[in-house]
Amino acid sequence: CMKISDFLDENRIILDLRAKTKEELLNEMGKTFKDTGIVDDSGYPRFIEKLNNREETCSTGFQDGVAIPHMKARAVKKMALAFGISKGGIDFDALDKMPSKIFVMIAAPKENPNEYLKLLAKVSEIFLDENNIKKLMEVKTKEELYGILDKYEV
Repeated sequence: CMKISDFLDENRIILDLRAKTKEELLNEMGKTFKDTGIVDDSGYPRFIEKLNNREETCSTGFQDGVAIPHMKARAVKKMALAFGISKGGIDFDALDKMPSKIFVMIAAPKENPNEYLKLLAKVSEIFLDENNIKKLMEVKTKEELYGILDKYEV
């Protein structure tokens, strides 16, 4: 059985995002997939373009300061997560109109849509518990983050 944390790599965790806008966020987090070999270089620009288009059509900003941008793309070699925290918050067109502060980005290959939907559902489940949102906002180290996410199996 896989844990949510198995899809994460510490090089795809940014505990203090620099991005100030939605587009900057998608670039900053999206780049971690390229840097860790999840998205190949040649397909990367298209990957980012698709993430941006997706957000224009339908924002992935939920409520309580959480956003889960997700994308299936050919350039993605295997399903993976990135995690980011924005201390100041970013306007992500959230349902409750509040800035988003916790970001989980999911990149998935074109094939295997079921696994992708299962992971998306599991990630969403973490945020149904308001205590998790509080805890995640206060995470200081990558170890603390893993400690919270390790409880969730996919």
